Amino acid sequence: MNVPLLAECPPEHGQEGRREPRRKAEGLVFLTARTSSTPALVISGFLVNLSESGFCASHRPEEISPGREVAFCHAAGLGVAEVVWTRVLAQEVQSAFAILEDTVR
Repeated sequence: MNVPLLAECPPEHGQEGRREPRRKAEGLVFLTARTSSTPALVISGFLVNLSESGFCASHRPEEISPGREVAFCHAAGLGVAEVVWTRVLAQEVQSAFAILEDTVR
């Protein structure tokens, strides 16, 4: 059985996969999941941390799965990002995003 490594080793355990330093962040983030067949899914959440090429956010348990592209807007910038991983922690969901296109404010 071929299981993805993220399922075997979630981000908070095992090997460190970060290539850049993270800095703690606060504030709102707005995500709009791009989709071709249904209306856009708008998600609001809170920043957890930022790096040069991505960010992590906590949000309600809407469906945004790894590989999905979202438009994002937060105090440090706006643009398009790809969901790298998502994990559920009690009533909260955290997702990490790799920035594909950005406009720094």
